[in-house]
Amino acid sequence: MKNNAINSTGIDNPKSVVNGMDYDDLISCVQDGRMTYLQYVMTSEHKHAFIDWLYDNNLEPSNETAQSFMEEVEKDLLQSQIMPQIMFV
Repeated sequence: MKNNAINSTGIDNPKSVVNGMDYDDLISCVQDGRMTYLQYVMTSEHKHAFIDWLYDNNLEPSNETAQSFMEEVEKDLLQSQIMPQIMFV
């Protein structure tokens, strides 16, 4: 499924969608509906982790799974930022 996850997104070259855009521009595109969550994830640094996550959870790539994955990534990021602060208080 790992290889199918890349091809089944419908994005042959996701980097071409975002050529020259920074993180804020990409988020704006998702919020404005010019880019789907799936397109965003497949162009992000999390692409390979997303594909592995799909495989591990026996899921298919979709906007819903991409959004769920990004919510988990953000949650993990927040936890990693909060935990060091708690340890040093």
